[in-house]
Amino acid sequence: MWESFIGQRGFSLDRLATLCRVAEHGGIMAAAGHGLAASDKAALQNRQSQYSRQIAELEMFLGGDNRVALLDRSVKPHRLTPEGEELARLSRNFLAGLDDFVASRAAGTRRVVIGAGERLIQWIIMPEMLPKLRTAYPGMTSLFLNRKTQDIVKGLEDGTLDFGLLRPGILDRLEFETAGKWVETYHFFVLRRVRPKLPDCPSVADLQRYPLAVLEGGGETRTALERLFFKAGAKPNIQLECSSLTQVAQAVEMEYAAFLPHFAKSRMSANVEAFRVPGLDVLDVEQTLAWSRERANYRPVLRQIAALLAGV
Repeated sequence: MWESFIGQRGFSLDRLATLCRVAEHGGIMAAAGHGLAASDKAALQNRQSQYSRQIAELEMFLGGDNRVALLDRSVKPHRLTPEGEELARLSRNFLAGLDDFVASRAAGTRRVVIGAGERLIQWIIMPEMLPKLRTAYPGMTSLFLNRKTQDIVKGLEDGTLDFGLLRPGILDRLEFETAGKWVETYHFFVLRRVRPKLPDCPSVADLQRYPLAVLEGGGETRTALERLFFKAGAKPNIQLECSSLTQVAQAVEMEYAAFLPHFAKSRMSANVEAFRVPGLDVLDVEQTLAWSRERANYRPVLRQIAALLAGV
């Protein structure tokens, strides 16, 4: 039981917090340098020494003479072992729950971290979720991180993320909970002044005259789009390739046309029109809000926040 290690030499919340910092930043040097000026070499060395000592003390506490290795010192930079990652995850969840408790009883501030793609942050989280968070939880600190799918899953697993916006099929595991559904329905976007009059229900073939902005590379969306034109006996007039859909949306304001989720319309000027073209449903993508069941057991407020956001 926990009574056996409370107050023992080598164990403290401060040491656990240090382990969490090292896990988050990928090594002792990176963790020690966080928040320090590059020129402050003395402070960096002192903090590195402190972090190394604290982790070594935790290792001795956990294993005595047969100490448990939390840090793999055979590689540079040193990184946490699987045992170190596991202890960091448990510690991070416990400390986050403790932080929530203090915030609810005193003048502390809760913090919520959501990971998602940049387009989802700009088109769903910022305009729709953030206002709800600010109204329901005044003073809460919100952090929105642009992350790839695999990094969101890892962040939910290790506790560095509270929530993630992901496709439902990605998280078919018992350790995760999900709520809400946001369907990105794709439309054809174009400025009014650069197009001749389109029919009320334009076909894909009607659109091949327009200069298109698209995502670079051969991703699922672009491949499906090219297949759609091919079936219509047409060819997309691609004239601009971008690294993100938010860049594609900006290009529409610069007289390009584009196929984008309907959420993009809220961030565009009134001069932009959007058309739902038959066949574009093959591009539609569903997103759901996901979180770790274990982390929510430490932070009950996460389920309350999830219920709030799922109603967006």
